[in-house]
Amino acid sequence: MTIETPGRPSKAAAPKKIEGIQLLRALAAILVAAFHLNGSMVNDYGYDGLLGLFRHGEAGVDLFFVISGFIILHTTLKRPEMTRNAFLEARAFRIYPIYWAILAAYLLLAVVGARFGVEAGYATDPLTVLNSAALFPYPREVITIAWTLTIEVLFYLVFALTFFRFGVKGFLTAMLAWVLLSQAVKAAGFEGPWTALTLYTGNAEFLYGALLALAFAQGRMPAALPVLLAGVVGFSAFLWTGGEGYGPLSSREFGAGIPAAAILYGILGLGGRLPRVFTLLGDASYVLYLIHLLAFSVLLRVFGSVLAQGGLLQEAALLVMLVAVTAASAIVHLLVEQPLQRWYRARRRERISATARPAAGRS
Repeated sequence: MTIETPGRPSKAAAPKKIEGIQLLRALAAILVAAFHLNGSMVNDYGYDGLLGLFRHGEAGVDLFFVISGFIILHTTLKRPEMTRNAFLEARAFRIYPIYWAILAAYLLLAVVGARFGVEAGYATDPLTVLNSAALFPYPREVITIAWTLTIEVLFYLVFALTFFRFGVKGFLTAMLAWVLLSQAVKAAGFEGPWTALTLYTGNAEFLYGALLALAFAQGRMPAALPVLLAGVVGFSAFLWTGGEGYGPLSSREFGAGIPAAAILYGILGLGGRLPRVFTLLGDASYVLYLIHLLAFSVLLRVFGSVLAQGGLLQEAALLVMLVAVTAASAIVHLLVEQPLQRWYRARRRERISATARPAAGRS
C-alpha cells in the first residue's frame, strides 16, 4: 500500500479490527485495574500477596498510548474521505459521552456519601469538576486516571492540526518536535502545572505507535515472533522493577514504552484470530479503565471483613473483585457504550448520504 500526498492512500476499504490489538487493549486495562487494586490493598492492609505481580501495572497506560498512536494513524490512512472535523467529532464522541456518564456517577456517589458522613476521597469542587468535564490538561481531576485522557486528547489535536493539512510527514514532524521539547523540558528540570501534562514525556509512545502504523501499511513486519518475545520479556521486567536500575532508560516511555511497541509490532506481524471473549474485553477496555476505581472503592468496603482475614480467602476475594469489575465493564459496554456508538455511526452515515445526494443530482 503506497502513501500518497497529503499522506493518505487514494483507495482503501473501511478498516477492520485487528484482533490482536483488542487483546492488548484488554490486557492494558486489566493491568491498570490490578495495579490500583494492589495499591489500595497495600495502603489499607499492608498487603503483600499475588497482586504484587502488578505493582507496576501502570505500564498498561504506556501500552494504551502505543496502541492509540497506531490506531489513529492506521484507521485514518484507511479512510481517505475522512476530514479534520469528522475526525475530531468521531474522537470526541468516542471519548466524552461514556466518560461524562461515569463522571456523573462519581459525583452522585460523593453527594450520597456526604449525606451519610462518608468522604468521597476525590475532589468535587466546581473548578475541578469543570476541568474534569472538559479534560483540560491540568493535573486536577475528579477521576484520578483522567489525566491520561487529557494527554490522549492533546494527541488527537496534534494529529488533526497536522495530518489533514500537511500529511504524514507534517504529522510526524510535529510529533517529533513535541517529543523532543518534552524531553528537553524534563532534562532542564522545569516543572509547572501545565507542563506536567502538555509536555509529559510519554507522548513518545504515540510516536512509536504511529511509526508502527506506517510499517504495517507497507507490510514491513519481519522477525515478528522474536520481537514479540523480546517485548514480552522487557515489559514483564518493567512490571516487576518499575524501571529501577535502568539508568537513563528508567523513564516509562523507554522502560515500558519500547517493550510495549515491540509487543504490538509482534502482534501485528503475526496476525491471527482470537476467541470472541478477547475481542469483547478489548472493546470494553475503555469502560473498565474508567469504572474500576469507583467499583473497587465500593467493593473494598463490601469485602472488608473478608479482606482483613488475609490468606487464601483474601486472595480469592481479590480475584472475585477483579473478575466482577471486568465482567461489569463488558456488560456496560454491551448495554450502553456499544449502542451509543452504533447510534452515532448511523447518524453520521445519514448525514454523509444527505450531503451526497444533492451533489449527485447536480452532476
